[in-house]
Amino acid sequence: MLSYLNKWLLIDPVTIVKTIISNRAVKNQIEKWNREQLLDGKNSLDVKLSDIGGNYSTVTLSLHPEKVADRINLFDTGEFHKSIEVKLDKELFEIVADPIKQGESGTTNLYSEWGVDIIGLNDENLQKLIEEINDKLIIEILKTIQLN
Repeated sequence: MLSYLNKWLLIDPVTIVKTIISNRAVKNQIEKWNREQLLDGKNSLDVKLSDIGGNYSTVTLSLHPEKVADRINLFDTGEFHKSIEVKLDKELFEIVADPIKQGESGTTNLYSEWGVDIIGLNDENLQKLIEEINDKLIIEILKTIQLN
């Protein structure tokens, strides 16, 4: 009985969660969810980007007929979306991206124009991540306590 209890003492849930999040597949999923939110025209607070910075200009719409006036998605070249990645350090993880974009009209900082909340998971995707981590955490804990 004592050895079984000792196994419980060996469990470090923070380390397990860090290991789960550092898994490339999990990182890819987090990054994908952030990109999908943007493609849906919303930030991490589920606010429409067009409500923050306005619709595409008539010039942009005439040059890019595939764009929808009120569906801002920050995907002009795809460089910003490609720059989205999960970074881990000792205490936490964060989603980062390169917001500086060079265009015909000069340099734009997407954070200044659209807010820092263009990066991050909305409540729905955050809940999915919590469920995924929880499932994997339970599996890892069970593996630890079942070891001989």
